Amino acid sequence: MTDEEYLAQSEFYFSESEERLVPILGMVPQHAFYAYHKMIREFGDDFPETPLAIALSERFIPSTDVLRKQLAEYGKATVAAEVGVSTARSRLRRAGAATTRREGKFVVGYPPSIKVSVRAKR
Repeated sequence: MTDEEYLAQSEFYFSESEERLVPILGMVPQHAFYAYHKMIREFGDDFPETPLAIALSERFIPSTDVLRKQLAEYGKATVAAEVGVSTARSRLRRAGAATTRREGKFVVGYPPSIKVSVRAKR
């Protein structure tokens, strides 16, 4: 696969540490974030406009719908702080996060707590 073909696809990222193609949809946001920045170092300013760059960035700067799904499925959602901490927090709150916390280069949102009370029948 040539560099042009590799950058034109949006399904796989070649992980040098694992020495294999990794599906982008299965990458955790932190891995996609570091992969994106590694590719910028390798390919320069031409990289951000490629399909591969867009696919990677959608993993660490997800849409509101994806954030909602992450909150429901995993109990937290993550946005890269490089978009701006207040922007990341705003996106997470719009998706339904009740609280947010900065963790390194990321802002993590958590859903509201649910109080459940059970009455025992005698």
